[in-house]
Amino acid sequence: MKRALKILLISVFILFIYISAYAAQAIQVDFLLAGYRHPTTDVVLSGGKVETYLAGTATLSSLWTDKEKIGTATNPIILDSTGKAEVFGDNIYDFKIYDSGDVLIETIPGVSYLPNTVEDGSITLSKLADGTPGNLISYDSGGSPSAVSTGTTGQILTSNGAGLAPSFQSTTSVRYGLVPSNDTDSDHDISISAGRVLDSDRLVSLYLSSEITKQIDAVFAEGDDAGGFYTNADPAADTFYYIYLIKKTSDSSIDVYIDVSDSAANIPSGYVEYRIVSKILTDNSSPPNIVNFSAHEISGSGIKYSWLAQIADLSNQQTTTSQTAELVTVSAPPGCIYHGWSRLVNELNRGLILTHSTGTDGSASGVVLPQWTATGIDHRYDKIDIIADSNSQIRMWNYNRPYVYLYAIGFTDPRVD
Repeated sequence: MKRALKILLISVFILFIYISAYAAQAIQVDFLLAGYRHPTTDVVLSGGKVETYLAGTATLSSLWTDKEKIGTATNPIILDSTGKAEVFGDNIYDFKIYDSGDVLIETIPGVSYLPNTVEDGSITLSKLADGTPGNLISYDSGGSPSAVSTGTTGQILTSNGAGLAPSFQSTTSVRYGLVPSNDTDSDHDISISAGRVLDSDRLVSLYLSSEITKQIDAVFAEGDDAGGFYTNADPAADTFYYIYLIKKTSDSSIDVYIDVSDSAANIPSGYVEYRIVSKILTDNSSPPNIVNFSAHEISGSGIKYSWLAQIADLSNQQTTTSQTAELVTVSAPPGCIYHGWSRLVNELNRGLILTHSTGTDGSASGVVLPQWTATGIDHRYDKIDIIADSNSQIRMWNYNRPYVYLYAIGFTDPRVD
C-alpha cells in the first residue's frame, strides 16, 4: 500500500512538473519571424534593431531565443539581412524598431505574447465542425470570435486596419492612386502619384510611396526625374504607350518605366514584378511629344482622362459604301471607353450608327453599347461613349454615305487588366 501510494505521489509530481513546464513555454514573435519591412518604403529592414519593453513602461524586457526560455535574446534584437529574428515572448510588450543607423522607424505598443491557457489538443476539429464552409474566424474589439464571410473566386483576403476584421476583396479593390499627370516639361515628362497595386500575377504588392517623374525622351534610369523610356530611340507618332510600376528583385525598390508592349516585353534588367498603371498617347510632331491631358481616379479605381485639346479622328470624311460597316481607329487605348462627339453632315436622308467593333448590322440588332443615328436633317451632333476594341477601333455603319466628323475628348481606363 505504501509502495503504491509512493508511486502515485511521484507520478503526480512528475505530471505537475510537465504541466508547469508546458504552461510556461514562450510564444514565437510572429511579425519578426515573418520579416519586418519598412512601413513607408516597403523595403526589408536589414540589420534593423528591435528594443522590447514591458508594456506601458520604460523597463527593458528581453525576449528568449527558444520557447523553453533557456537562452535570453539580446536587447535590442538585431534583424538579419531579410529583416527577420527568431525570438519568443511570455508577456505583453512594447516594441521600438530602429533601422541600422539607430533611427526610430516605428513603435508598436501592447502586443501580447502571453502563453495560451488552453492545453494542446483540448480544442478538437469536431468542436469546430459547426462553421460555414469557406469562412474564417476573426476577433472583434471585445476579443470575441466572429466569422469572416467567404469571398468569391479570385478575391484575396485584405486587412481593413487595426481593430477591424479582414475581408475578401477583388484584386482591383486593392489598387489605389498611381494617377498620371503631365509634369513641368509636359511634352516629355510624366508624373505618377503615390499608390499601391498588386503585380500582374496578383501575388506581390507594388507600393509607390511618393510621386515619381519619368521622361519619355530618355532611356530608363532608376529614380525620380530620370529617363523612363524602354529604348534610346524616339517614341513613335500617334501611339499609345503603357506606363508600368515595377519592382527590383535585389532590393525591392519601386520604379516606373514606359513601354510600347502591353506585356512588359522590354522590362528593365533586374526587375521581374510589374503592372500597367496608366497609358499615354504621342502626337505626330517630329520627334513626337506626349499629348497633354488631365486625369483623375474614379470609383472602382479606374482613371478618366480628358484631352486638353480635342483630337480629330475623322474630319469631313465620307464613308466608303452605303449600308456597309467599316472600322475607325480612335484616340483611346484598347479596352478603354472612348469619349468623343460626332458631327454628321447629312444633306438629308443619310444616316450613321456607331457601335463597338463587334456590332452586327445596320439596325444594330443585339448591340447593347452606346450608339446613335441621324437621318433627315442637315447636321447632327452627338456625344459618344464606346469601348474601343483590341486595335483601338470602333464600328461605323452608314446609309447613303454621309460626311462624318469624329472628335476625341478623352477616355476612361477601367484598370481591370
